[in-house]
Amino acid sequence: MKTVISITIISAIGYFGQIQSFAQEHEGQPIENPAEGRLEKLSPEERASKRTERIAAELGMTEIQKQKVGELMLAHEQRMSVLHEENKALREKMKMQRETLKGEMDQILTTEQKAKRDELKAKHQAQMQLKDQRCCKLCGK
Repeated sequence: MKTVISITIISAIGYFGQIQSFAQEHEGQPIENPAEGRLEKLSPEERASKRTERIAAELGMTEIQKQKVGELMLAHEQRMSVLHEENKALREKMKMQRETLKGEMDQILTTEQKAKRDELKAKHQAQMQLKDQRCCKLCGK
C-alpha cells in the first residue's frame, strides 16, 4: 500500500513539474498568428481576453463569472508585463556585469589560458544545446 501511495505521489509531482516547466518555457514568448504566418506579441489586454475566453469555455462559466475572471486576468497580465520588463532590464545588467568580469579576467589571463577558457565555454555551450534538444523532443517544441 505504501508503494502505491509513493508511486502516486511521485507521478503527481512529475506531472505538475512538466506542466510548470512547459508554462515557464512558453511564458511571454510570441505566439504564431496562423492568419498572417508570423509571430506577434500580444498586449496584456489581449492575453487576458484570450485566457479568459479559454478558461470560461473549459469551465462553463456564467457571464458574471467570466467578467470577474476577466478583470482578475487583466490585472494579473498587467502586473506580469511590468515584471517581465523589470526582468528584461535585470538580464541586461547581468550581461554587462559578465562582460565586465570577462574584460577584467582577460587582463589577468595569459593568451593560452584565454584560449582554453574559450574552448571550455564552447564545449559547455554545446552540451547545453544538446540537453535543450533532448528536452525539446520530450515536450514537443
